Amino acid sequence: MRLKLKTSDHIGVTKGLTWRWRHTHHIKLPGWTYDMPESKQQEFRHRDFVGRVCIVPLEDRYPHHENGELRKLIVSCTDELLEGEDSTTWRRTYLRNVAPMKVRIATWVVECRRDPRSWEDWLILRLRYIPASIAMSLCDVSSNYAPILYQFHGTAKVWSNYLENGTAIAPRSLSNVAYRVLKPRHLCFLRSPQSKEMMGVDVRSAKDWETTDGAGAALSYLFIAYSTEQFKHSSVADSKALHHIAESAARAAGTSSYWVYRISDANEAEHLTTGQLLAQWGSRMWTFPEVLLSPGNDIAVYTRGGDMRRPLRISKNQFAGHVWADDAMDARQLLDHYLGNLELSRLELATIALKCLYKRQRGRHLDGDHAYALMGLLRLRPQIDSTDSQFQAFARVSLANDSDRLLERYICTMPATTDQPWHDMEDVYHSSLWDIEPYCQVAALCEDDTVIIDGARGASIRWKSFLPVAYRTGASESLLFMLLLAALEAGFGPSSVGILLLLLSSCIWLYSPVLIRTQYGGKLRQVQAALFGFEGYVNAATIEHAIFGGNFGRIGWSTNSSPLSRFEVNEFGEKEGIDPTKDPKVCMKVDQAKKAGPKDMRVFTLVDTYNMQITLFEAVRPPTVLLCCASEGGMQRAIGCSYDWTTQSMYREVVLRLPTDTLDAMDRVPRIRIGVKRPEIHVKRTVTSTV
Repeated sequence: MRLKLKTSDHIGVTKGLTWRWRHTHHIKLPGWTYDMPESKQQEFRHRDFVGRVCIVPLEDRYPHHENGELRKLIVSCTDELLEGEDSTTWRRTYLRNVAPMKVRIATWVVECRRDPRSWEDWLILRLRYIPASIAMSLCDVSSNYAPILYQFHGTAKVWSNYLENGTAIAPRSLSNVAYRVLKPRHLCFLRSPQSKEMMGVDVRSAKDWETTDGAGAALSYLFIAYSTEQFKHSSVADSKALHHIAESAARAAGTSSYWVYRISDANEAEHLTTGQLLAQWGSRMWTFPEVLLSPGNDIAVYTRGGDMRRPLRISKNQFAGHVWADDAMDARQLLDHYLGNLELSRLELATIALKCLYKRQRGRHLDGDHAYALMGLLRLRPQIDSTDSQFQAFARVSLANDSDRLLERYICTMPATTDQPWHDMEDVYHSSLWDIEPYCQVAALCEDDTVIIDGARGASIRWKSFLPVAYRTGASESLLFMLLLAALEAGFGPSSVGILLLLLSSCIWLYSPVLIRTQYGGKLRQVQAALFGFEGYVNAATIEHAIFGGNFGRIGWSTNSSPLSRFEVNEFGEKEGIDPTKDPKVCMKVDQAKKAGPKDMRVFTLVDTYNMQITLFEAVRPPTVLLCCASEGGMQRAIGCSYDWTTQSMYREVVLRLPTDTLDAMDRVPRIRIGVKRPEIHVKRTVTSTV
């Protein structure tokens, strides 16, 4: 059942409604503003796609789809939200009816009929014909389309193409030159390596040994991994015990030297069993790749005070269950891969390894340590940049290696919660990364964990109001008959037959509201592509009446475009989208969103006139653009982004799934800067505002 929108009835009634000169004259000012400390910059510079520069205070703004001008963000919303608390950082306005006037007038005539056999309803219908016919002859239809008018004028931290980097950045850029240490620089060489007795060691340069004592011999060494939890650097006794174990293991293995590798994160170690010590050692991040890459099928475990001649030996295929109980299944897949029992794809290897590394403890050395540990499992190792964040380090490693477009796939996923960490690549649609096929490309890495992508298609979402939508329908038989009579009248002239036809055409003119409704209410042959958004929920009948002037049943709910979409299968086995609020869980989300604060999840509605679909979704901020970057499951992954105009960055707010033919109505978007999580800025209650 269609709801009656208040539209202009809000004027003079709704508290806080403000008038302004520009179109969308009545708006409600934001109840919250961004809290910028006095010591920081209060105004910011923005350069739009044609080079125009403006310096304005920090507010929610977006590039207008008609001229690219930076405009203040105005979001239309339901009547209940407009009349409620001012809890947003953007401006609000009410929903408007924008259907072509001739269709609204025709619908006004016909909608009065309740009972076709009622003489009273029929009389009212006839009385409405004359004013409606006159009014329709004065109306016309307009249309509009919303591209993304954006141009990135900034630079990047590092470009994927070597030549695009400056002279200072180029040596550290993401080139195909591998950075890999082939062997340790210094080793502990055994004295009398053929002897099984403890003779001590000498710390020497590996290069010097190869040119002197080891000339013509192959360098072999044993890798010794330990944790400062168990062997403290400040303790002479711990150091002696460690080297005693290392020398015993090297002589037992028949190698001429050993390399002691330190695992940091010193904590107080208590008296633990061998199993507990091993679990403690295995919980460290840097030990994980060493176990995977170590040669052989088993691992020898030496403990202080234990029998150096009979170490505990654990088979690698059992190591995950004994030591890595928290993620044994994932770790076992990696072990099987390096043992040759299972072949993981490049994408699977990178994602599973990253997942395991982030479950392990690490020291506070560099933010990108997890990525650098992952780098040990990959072929190419780019130069380490100490200024990289966790995401930047991972992106740098991913782009340097053939990781099967992991980054492009990742930005098209949608996290289940707002606090889901970036390295958790679980998708709310339950799709794996290899299910997503990207057709965009990451071109560069930028600050604030953003990247520059190229090759996407996109469109702007109009939030301020609906606009009249241009469309075509097939000419109805009644309309063709009316045109034929008009032609006959013109041919006969002012004869008696012409007078008769004039009377007939006059009757048809009076009947034109029904004909117009028949014409505009039929099946659409061609529709102007447009994306409209508003905050809150109203039913499909109300939306269709506001845009198209009547309830013709031509627009409906999407079946699976968002996590809130719902569908059912009818008696004929056909899949149909249904109102999401029929699900009590979705209905509860809609009710909770009415009380949302500035950083809480809200419910928004997207109207897609090209596909004639309505989609309900959740987001913290209204996305001002949709970027189609990949396909998945026979649909397109569309990233809904809000705009941080201070850095020319788009930030992912939601990921929707749209029909593939949507791409036919979207233009290519030039290089665009995009991030997966918008940096948080403190907000405060509004004291004074300007329109």
